[in-house]
Amino acid sequence: MIMQRVASPELIKLLFGNLDELLQVHSEMNSKMRATVENWQRFGVGNGGGGLYGDIGELIVNLFDGAIGEKLMHNTALFCRNQQHALDTLRQSKAKDDPFSQFLSEAENNPLCRKLQLKDMIPVEMQRLVKYPLLLETIAKYTREGSEELQHLLHGIERAKRILSVVNSDKRNAENEKRMEELQQRLDFTG
Repeated sequence: MIMQRVASPELIKLLFGNLDELLQVHSEMNSKMRATVENWQRFGVGNGGGGLYGDIGELIVNLFDGAIGEKLMHNTALFCRNQQHALDTLRQSKAKDDPFSQFLSEAENNPLCRKLQLKDMIPVEMQRLVKYPLLLETIAKYTREGSEELQHLLHGIERAKRILSVVNSDKRNAENEKRMEELQQRLDFTG
């Protein structure tokens, strides 16, 4: 978008903020999951799981606790904090900016976009974060009572919920700050 000069650097920063850092965190998570599956395939199903795959509890704790969990929480909070403002600005920019609207229309027709609009893609990070605890709770329901695996899963669920709570709180605070700024501007304008 910058190369084609269809959007200002400010708009791009607002829409995509720390997307590179967020992609790095998800790549790290993906690598850890793939390495776990490779170990299962190389050495057989581990930890006495007895199922098609081995236990995932320890992996889940590694993903949502410690360094990766902190990076996920920090980068997701940063990305999501201006999400509503970004979507509002996107809507306004798309309505008045012909080159930008044309660029978005062309991009939406790209098969990689699966006919999704940018406004539909921006909230995906938050939606993904909401799904983690739900998925893990379902897995925990079918995990043997009293097992170490269940303890790991429950710890992972608690950490995933904490990350979600922190991100929600940060997002809500940013939206409240934005509203206060808008109210202050109105008061300054009328006063």
